[in-house]
Amino acid sequence: MFSSVLREAGLVVVEATDGLSALAVMNDVPPDLVVTDIAMPRMDGVELTRTLRGRPTMRQVPIIAVTGEQAVFGRARAAGCTAIVSKPYAPDDLLALVRQFLGRRHEERRNTTSPWTGPDRRAHLRPA
Repeated sequence: MFSSVLREAGLVVVEATDGLSALAVMNDVPPDLVVTDIAMPRMDGVELTRTLRGRPTMRQVPIIAVTGEQAVFGRARAAGCTAIVSKPYAPDDLLALVRQFLGRRHEERRNTTSPWTGPDRRAHLRPA
């Protein structure tokens, strides 16, 4: 559902079915932003975040974690999540949060180019 909302807003979304698949997708080029569910098979969102934060190219990339369990907020924050949101979460609220982080990110990189940014300057999202 979130992917559809983000696509309808004009963002390019690349999906992965689990944390290991997400790592493979992001192996060569870091995304502008990551939206991850905490509960995923093979590698959960906390471990995905911890692994991504270990990559120099991913240290400044915003990572938004989505979870239905408030008990994991502390672990997610310690792993390096930029924001943590509780399920259920309104799609429009997630879109507003994504736009907020992407706006900051693009201000930081105004004079640089990203392989994930197309000619119309749309940001590509990497939900996991």
